[in-house]
Amino acid sequence: MSTRAAADAWALRWRSAGAVPIPLQANGKAPLSSWLHVPALEQWAALDARQAVNVGLALGTGGHVVIDADEHKQAGTVANVERQLAGLGLLDALPIERTPRGGRHYHLRIVELPPAVSVKLLAPMLGAGEVRASRCYVAATPSAFDGRSYEFIQGAPETLPALQVIRWRDVAWLLPAGDGQRPDVPEHAAPLLLPPVRLLNRGVPMDAWQLLDKLREAQRGDAVGKYGSTSQAEAAVVAKCILAGVPHAHIAQLFDQQQPAHYRALRTSRQRAEYQRAIFHDVLSHLAANETRQLLAAAWGTVEQASSSTEAGEGDRRVLLAMLAQAWHVDALKFYASRRDLGLHAQLAPRVADAARQRLHAAGVLRVRRPRMEDRQQQAMFYRLDAGFIGELAAGRITEHSAQRLQFKRGAASVSNMFRLLEGEQLQAGDLNVAALVWSRQHAGAAARRVYAVLGSAAQPVGTLAAAAGLSVRWAARALQRLAAHGLAVQLAEAAPAPAPGRGRPARKLVAFWMRGAADVVEVASRLVDAGAAGRVEREREAWRSKHGTAAAGAPQGRQRKRARR
Repeated sequence: MSTRAAADAWALRWRSAGAVPIPLQANGKAPLSSWLHVPALEQWAALDARQAVNVGLALGTGGHVVIDADEHKQAGTVANVERQLAGLGLLDALPIERTPRGGRHYHLRIVELPPAVSVKLLAPMLGAGEVRASRCYVAATPSAFDGRSYEFIQGAPETLPALQVIRWRDVAWLLPAGDGQRPDVPEHAAPLLLPPVRLLNRGVPMDAWQLLDKLREAQRGDAVGKYGSTSQAEAAVVAKCILAGVPHAHIAQLFDQQQPAHYRALRTSRQRAEYQRAIFHDVLSHLAANETRQLLAAAWGTVEQASSSTEAGEGDRRVLLAMLAQAWHVDALKFYASRRDLGLHAQLAPRVADAARQRLHAAGVLRVRRPRMEDRQQQAMFYRLDAGFIGELAAGRITEHSAQRLQFKRGAASVSNMFRLLEGEQLQAGDLNVAALVWSRQHAGAAARRVYAVLGSAAQPVGTLAAAAGLSVRWAARALQRLAAHGLAVQLAEAAPAPAPGRGRPARKLVAFWMRGAADVVEVASRLVDAGAAGRVEREREAWRSKHGTAAAGAPQGRQRKRARR
């Protein structure tokens, strides 16, 4: 066990090297305080003068990253990691510690680290261990456990400041293929709390409820079913909910009400909120990092930013978005989807969605196969998206070739269903699913989207905005009222229009002038998500209990129970 004098001396050395030492329990790795929220110096000052402690390092400051190679879990891990580091010419200069169980801690300085990388398992080809980068800590020299201690076998804390700074992309091989990578998102979206596509909200899946029931009875660190720990099981719950289209605010309420083991063990509400946001961010980043999903998300972005010059073409666009979202959900260009789900996602009547699907099939954008016998009751059909066409969309362009493929016939005439980008402000890639929520029929609407695209910071009359958006004055005025209800537009004082040259006095009729409001589309979408999530957790919880016979006495039966679920 390290003595207090040795711990203080080493803490000073680590601090002088630019690291952030924190006190840990003697003969253990648990922190002695809320290390994420209490400054490190205050943690040391709060200790008793004779209290024995171990030393840990809070990582992330100055790009300080540690590769933790667990040789005792898988032989050959140290050799594999060192072979890769030597190939980059880094091994000889790195500070390296030997852990009490024979593993290694390799200290590096890395920049351009993806936010998704906090604590990640090493790639299977390397062996067992983790990459520890931010929002985490490691035990360090001179910490000791059961008579065995951490010790340097190469370098010292003083060599940290002189380390060569490397870019994350040069060591991305540390993680499994695709892990730690994620589609580009705007800065305001970190941590990542919205999927890159808009998924149909199907409610909390039944297997997620079952897993939550087990987590409520478990203790932190216990194995839960096929998952090795409670934190892994809670991450699985989050993954199931994300793929079911459940928004982050709803999942946060779910955790707060169900109190799963790892979440429950955290002391303060702030710690729980940060843990919940971090686990949602990590799971969503892992899901979105898949190559196929990145392709589909990019294609979704191109189609989402586009509009159609015809009503039927707009239906095609919505159905194509619904199919891209379903493909993202299953992580493949081939998938089953029911008429009902496509209609709900596209916000179209089933008959209209069917017509759009047939036009897309005729254009060669997708292939359709009749449902199997077991799927006919659900009216699910098998779809395959054309990989070449999706590749064109993912490249951020709708070429003349792809536009020609999007044609439909109305009567004897053939009308081109070409997409055209809206003029005006374009949303960032990470906000595309946000736009779909704000501009849906239940909220601002498609006409409001057109008006908002031409609405600027300078006041403009309704007629000018209507002409620029391609709408009638009446429709533009209604759209502006809906934008104003969300704070996206502001009406200025009405004024009479200036007289035309040679026309004498102006007309007595006053004209309303409008400009953009102070609200942001992302902010509005967040409010809408929060409002939609309110109360839903409790309804689904009661539905789950009533189905499994755990509801209170007098629970509604038969048809009344079905109504209660709704």
